[in-house]
Amino acid sequence: MGPTVPVGSRFVVADFHFLLTDWSLSVHIRILTSCTKKKAVSCANPITAEDFERGEDHVASRSKELADSTLPAGKMYSGLQHRHLMQGVSAVRRKRASFDIDVSILSAGYGLISEVELIAPYERAFNGKPKAEIRDLADRLNIPKDSYHFLEQPADLILILLGRKYLHAVDFDETVSFGGNTLLFCSRKAAESLPRWEKVKKVLVTQETASRFSEGIVGLKGYLARLLLQKVVRDPGMVEHLVDPQVDVLEVLDDQEMQVRLEL
Repeated sequence: MGPTVPVGSRFVVADFHFLLTDWSLSVHIRILTSCTKKKAVSCANPITAEDFERGEDHVASRSKELADSTLPAGKMYSGLQHRHLMQGVSAVRRKRASFDIDVSILSAGYGLISEVELIAPYERAFNGKPKAEIRDLADRLNIPKDSYHFLEQPADLILILLGRKYLHAVDFDETVSFGGNTLLFCSRKAAESLPRWEKVKKVLVTQETASRFSEGIVGLKGYLARLLLQKVVRDPGMVEHLVDPQVDVLEVLDDQEMQVRLEL
């Protein structure tokens, strides 16, 4: 369970800002993100969509064949969004031992997997598929049920970094119960189509956002998550500050000094 007292409190005295923080408090962050086409390991005979269709036993057999190429899921994906995200996660883990971060990844091959789960190189994606086909495949992979379960577990902060196809896979509706305050990074169209949840704050990620942060749209959600996690490393009070309905998350993250440091 998350802390029952504020992680940080801000006070203004004259023109000086003071931050009081109990650094020993445990902070739990859950992150739901997506797989990427690019993998850190390539091989001549990756697991294919046809292999997945033949069932778990066959996939397990193929994975044994590719044992020398397996990696934890958190290290297997090498797409830009994932790389940005995991750099932010690594920064928190190096500098804040009291922070607990759970990363789960939506995969069109394996379903919902933890970052520590060993997987083999594979080729299967939601991109290019119509919504009905995505929904059918997601149901067979148990993605909606597993995702709902992941999100309902207690946390101080939940981050959701999913594109349109992956939002179709989860099939969000009003019944989702979130275990903590949540920031959902999504397009304007997705924000309008998704339900309004009490604990969820939608952060619009658009082409204008990409221009503002000088980052390509493909990796933008991961880049923003990286900025956010770097902020949290410096100031754990940001966990509560960012979920305040009155706070503009993008304004908080639009820190030129921080962005320059990330680019170095």
